[in-house]
Amino acid sequence: MTEETGFAGEALKTPWWKWVAIGVVTAVVILAVALILAVQSSPDPLDRTNEFRSPTTGFLLDYPDGWHQLTGKELDRFAGFTFVARHEKLEAMLSVMVGKHSSGAGAGLEELGSKFETIVAPNFADFSKHSEDTVKIRSGEAALRYDYSAELKGGEAIRGETLIVPEGERIYFVSAWAKEADYRRLKSDIDQALATFRLY
Repeated sequence: MTEETGFAGEALKTPWWKWVAIGVVTAVVILAVALILAVQSSPDPLDRTNEFRSPTTGFLLDYPDGWHQLTGKELDRFAGFTFVARHEKLEAMLSVMVGKHSSGAGAGLEELGSKFETIVAPNFADFSKHSEDTVKIRSGEAALRYDYSAELKGGEAIRGETLIVPEGERIYFVSAWAKEADYRRLKSDIDQALATFRLY
């Protein structure tokens, strides 16, 4: 029997545990490189957004990819809305309506929440408020975040959230809703859109 020479011969003389150690180290290095490349190639979530700016009513809103902003004749169907976007795959909508603050500058946020409920609730077969919280939007103004569920008159259940932002003579209604079945899947999109709303 001839003696193995070169790399093969050295391999036979090397204890097995050394090869295991080399294998483990190699696997760790490959995994580390893969993770670094994955982090470098993954876009920041904030990069996957689209900005809408309204120079006439003075607000900005970032909404995620996967939502289609309505323009032209599509938007004309939603009279009174400055911004409307629909989810491309699921039944959900983001919108901004800007109205005149007829309640006056002295009206509190809770009073505005009650009026919002009085106006909105009759449009549904069933309407239920989950919560209302005083928050500050990104640009610092006080707002009311109103969380509700409702049943459309056709029987479809939805879940929605609305930011009510009074500012001077204007009042902004920043709304997002989705079918109850899709709400959890879209919650991060909804939170992101509402969190990025700001005045300028």
